[in-house]
Amino acid sequence: MRLSRPQGEHNGCHVVFHGTQFNRLAELLLLFPYRQCTIGGPLYQNPALTFRAGSFATQITTDVFLSFRRMLAMPSPFPGMDPFLEGDEWEDFHSRFITTMAVKLLPGIRPDYVVRTERRIYVEHPLDDVKTIRPDVAILRHPDSFGYSRSGSESAVATLEPVERTVPMSFEVEEKYLVIRRLDSSEVVTVIELLSPFNKRMGTRGRPTYLAKRQEVIQSATNLVELDLLRGGERLPTLEPLPAGDYFALIRRSTRRSTFSVYAWPMNHRLPVIPIPLDPGDREVTLDLQAVFDTVYDEAGYDYSLSYRREMSPPFSDAESSWVKSLLPNGSSDVVVGTES
Repeated sequence: MRLSRPQGEHNGCHVVFHGTQFNRLAELLLLFPYRQCTIGGPLYQNPALTFRAGSFATQITTDVFLSFRRMLAMPSPFPGMDPFLEGDEWEDFHSRFITTMAVKLLPGIRPDYVVRTERRIYVEHPLDDVKTIRPDVAILRHPDSFGYSRSGSESAVATLEPVERTVPMSFEVEEKYLVIRRLDSSEVVTVIELLSPFNKRMGTRGRPTYLAKRQEVIQSATNLVELDLLRGGERLPTLEPLPAGDYFALIRRSTRRSTFSVYAWPMNHRLPVIPIPLDPGDREVTLDLQAVFDTVYDEAGYDYSLSYRREMSPPFSDAESSWVKSLLPNGSSDVVVGTES
């Protein structure tokens, strides 16, 4: 390990570490528990990164940085999208992913554009589709016509045993999405959508509501970016079949109204970097979906809250199931990867 005072720095030092000195790095960083830490340098282009904690700067290799990151925050065991988020945690994940995308996009679009979160609200009716019935419905108790018994004389009081029935209740659904507007005119130039299960499920109000909104955008001079990070449900309609993949990003530019650029990738692939179109003539910006996912996963604490002991819908194939088990903690010894028949 070599220490030197960096140029222009009067209160810090520059430290170059080599492999086995990683533990020393962790010890030194404990001296800066209240300093915000940032990483400088492109992770996959430069093997040497600069770790900064206040005025403290440390140059480390990419491998060391990845090891250090795993010590600080438990990343998803999957290389890209975590399919187990497609369940009870989806509503929280959806909201966080939308917000984090806005944060990641802002540096690339300012000062000519702003990005804002907007909401679409509609009412779902469980009688339309039994799958939309939520667990927080009311319970009604009433006597079954044969659920009682008599004892003693005819004047004895009848004992009634209640049975439970579920009452279908309508509920309000709120879906967030992003809009990018020109700062000078407030004109919407790009809409970014992250699909929800209701957008992909036949028999719900959410799918026709979304498809109507989609058609409205397609017929306008607004760019549209659609992200489908759900394995389940019906895919969005296109005239030609979509390419093979578990997840999709569809990008429609206002200059080509009826054509989408489709990015498709399997479950074992990193989330891609995608272009975000702006006004014609302005340079497109890029959005690293994997960076968005990693931020959301770490900040939400899904590493300990997400359950990997449940059935998956759609089910994993045998090959996928074996692959998933190999990624989860302790292999498959204490984790159940359920599949449906």
